[in-house]
Amino acid sequence: EQLIAYGGPGFGLCALVGFAALFSLPQALVTAELSSAFPDNGGYSLWVQAAFGDFWAVQESYWSWFSGVVDSALYPVLLYTSATHLIGGLPLNSGAAEGNATAALSLASLGKGDFPDEARATLWSCLGDEDKSCGAEYLYRLLLLLAFTAPNCLSSALVGRGLVGLGLFVMSPYLALVVAALPRARPANFRLRPTKFKPAAMVSVAYWSLSGFDSVSTFAGEVEAPHRTLPRALLCGCLLMVVCYVLPLTAGVLADEEWAHWKDGSLTHVAQLVGGRW
Repeated sequence: EQLIAYGGPGFGLCALVGFAALFSLPQALVTAELSSAFPDNGGYSLWVQAAFGDFWAVQESYWSWFSGVVDSALYPVLLYTSATHLIGGLPLNSGAAEGNATAALSLASLGKGDFPDEARATLWSCLGDEDKSCGAEYLYRLLLLLAFTAPNCLSSALVGRGLVGLGLFVMSPYLALVVAALPRARPANFRLRPTKFKPAAMVSVAYWSLSGFDSVSTFAGEVEAPHRTLPRALLCGCLLMVVCYVLPLTAGVLADEEWAHWKDGSLTHVAQLVGGRW
């Protein structure tokens, strides 16, 4: 959503497709080629080890793990924030909920001027807060994180099968959103301009949304015939990713003239606008 808010529908969608073609597709192709040459678990760590030795392989492994920890912490926040718009009675600290994802993105590559300076509650401040809703909010997020972590501790096969079902479950509301938005489509919304054009923030959101194909290489040893399977899977994944972003965002812009004020989770508001609370 922020990609559209920062650049407008035209620039935002073009940036999305262009970034996928110039960055995501080459990354997917490199991953497919090197995973076929090194069909073992470890992926990019093995590539770096073969090219530069053990020291840099350790650096690659550690900092990739560190990046994954920070990135993965965003998703319970995004899921919980979206749920608060749909399920009444959940505790919500507005400062923490609306700012966490944009704060993490700003840390990646942006300066202070790219994001508004909002008051954001932290876990440590919640521990001493008399308002119990703040602590309860973090407890719910922790339970979400544990729920998604548990399958990884039980079976890799369970994770693979579960992700197929989870992917279909996650994408079905967006398909419904696209269908529901068609009768309310207003092409004039595409001609509106963003409140403030922010190209650096737009590129940062595109990078965060369209990267990560190299992660597939870390379990190349678990894939049957990786030289055939991985190129097909990564190419299909790259195409599917672009479609799954472009269609809901386009439908949302056509249905909501207030797209310039979109934040993380704003498509939930658009869905309620075009289809009701269901």
